[in-house]
Amino acid sequence: MITSSIIGALFIAFGFLVARFPNLIAGYNTMRYDKKKNVDIDGLSAFMKKGFIILGATIIVLSSLVEIFRLNEFSILVMVGVTLIGVTIIIIKGQKYDHNVGKYRKFFTYFGIVAALIFVMGIMINGFIPTRVVLERGEVQFTGHYGVTLNLSDIETVELLDKIPKIRVRTGGFDAGIVKKGHFRLDSWEKSRLFLHSNEPPFLVITTNNGSRIIFNSRKKPVTENAYSQIKLFKENE
Repeated sequence: MITSSIIGALFIAFGFLVARFPNLIAGYNTMRYDKKKNVDIDGLSAFMKKGFIILGATIIVLSSLVEIFRLNEFSILVMVGVTLIGVTIIIIKGQKYDHNVGKYRKFFTYFGIVAALIFVMGIMINGFIPTRVVLERGEVQFTGHYGVTLNLSDIETVELLDKIPKIRVRTGGFDAGIVKKGHFRLDSWEKSRLFLHSNEPPFLVITTNNGSRIIFNSRKKPVTENAYSQIKLFKENE
């Protein structure tokens, strides 16, 4: 919430700055003088001021709603999504104030922006899809992005813990605040693969024969507890 509010406030501040100092506008500040004469800079700076103020206010309001309804795992998704969509709209709509010739250049600019938006949003949405624990045919599978499948014979211990060591660094994976998936290093557990959807306990911890760990939890406590019970029973009946 604090991070989102700061970013929202920065967008609002930037809106006032571009209105006062139009040369801060990317693209315009690098134009040749003869090109600048074909830009309605008063209209562009006023439009960008309004756009960035609305964008910043939207981020702050939506982040507050996410906090109120306790949907914190979606806070990064909301902030990134609103920012990408808002900036894209500002860039595309702002082109109407540029009266220079170059429609093909503008088309490819739009295409690149939209493609980048779809790509980034796809990664974010994929990362936020909840991991499922599937047990079948002597295997335990953690689904989704950075998923992994374990043979029961590879599992050394299965535990349900109220606390795990501090997460130090991501070595390969997805990290969006509360949601963490992939390879991470923890204070005393070097080789760990995380599937975390909440900062709150409990945490399902599987230690394998080679010393690596799989750490999973769900936003819903019963889901984590049920996964632990099923894997433990599955292992005992091996």
